[in-house]
Amino acid sequence: MTEIPPKIIQASKEHIADAVAFAALVRKEVMPMFAANGLSPDLVNFSEHYLHQAGAGFFLALSEQGEIQGCIGVRPYDNRIETAMYEADRPAAEIVKCYVAASSRRSGVGSQLTDVAKQFIAQEGYSVAYLHTHRFLNGAVDFWQRQGFAITAEDQDEWQTVHMEASVT
Repeated sequence: MTEIPPKIIQASKEHIADAVAFAALVRKEVMPMFAANGLSPDLVNFSEHYLHQAGAGFFLALSEQGEIQGCIGVRPYDNRIETAMYEADRPAAEIVKCYVAASSRRSGVGSQLTDVAKQFIAQEGYSVAYLHTHRFLNGAVDFWQRQGFAITAEDQDEWQTVHMEASVT
């Protein structure tokens, strides 16, 4: 039996509670060390960050039954990280919160979400898609490299942060 691919939608007001709950649940599973910090500011203020900010969006992969299988966020990158600075003539969007439910991993959901995010980034007029991930997340760097991202820097810190980018123009 062929599995039906998820439907990818852009989150809107009616999806906020479910999107935040899903992202928080998967984040707690894959990065339990952040659980004590509570929700990240972009999830606490989801509307501000993803619905009402120009150049931002949040996408959900939904099963045939309407259950969230994955999510990915896009927002304007703010040059907050010294090892990842972009000039005004090369505007960057940041990919964040790329999470896939454990039951849907390795099924193409993450790749589908990434494709939609990169299309959105190009449509919004950005030149580059930036993200960072961590070496301790099993398979994350390899996943992003398969999606066309290249490593631009690595921080030799406790978080093993890997900065990556892909051209979208």
